[in-house]
Amino acid sequence: RSLATAIAPMKYIMTEAEFDELSSAGTEEQKKMFEAYWKKRDTSPSTAFNEMMEEFYKRVDHATGSYGTLKDPNGMRSDRGKVHILYGPPNRVERKLIPSSAPQEIWYYVRLKKKVVFVDPSKAGDYKLQSLDAL
Repeated sequence: RSLATAIAPMKYIMTEAEFDELSSAGTEEQKKMFEAYWKKRDTSPSTAFNEMMEEFYKRVDHATGSYGTLKDPNGMRSDRGKVHILYGPPNRVERKLIPSSAPQEIWYYVRLKKKVVFVDPSKAGDYKLQSLDAL
């Protein structure tokens, strides 16, 4: 798409200072910084393909299309989207739809030993991060 579109989700994986520096740079400098950032994280630098970058943008694409709401259709900016970008797809998802309370989604990450709880107080599909706990 565009360099700006590629840079936007990097705010979730960079320090605030790194992201501010990248965002405020000129176009040519942004290209250099973007390439250097991903080159540093390439798990197999002897190949042309960067597996880390590919996995990151695969997560971004999934989050963007899967976790949008009426209020903000770009799911990358939602709490569930951010968690998906950072941790990937959960091993298991549990949904609690109890009529007298707000809907919940609980994501389990076995390898990371994490449980992430999202709650939708508006009952409109806008799930908010409630807790991130160790399993």
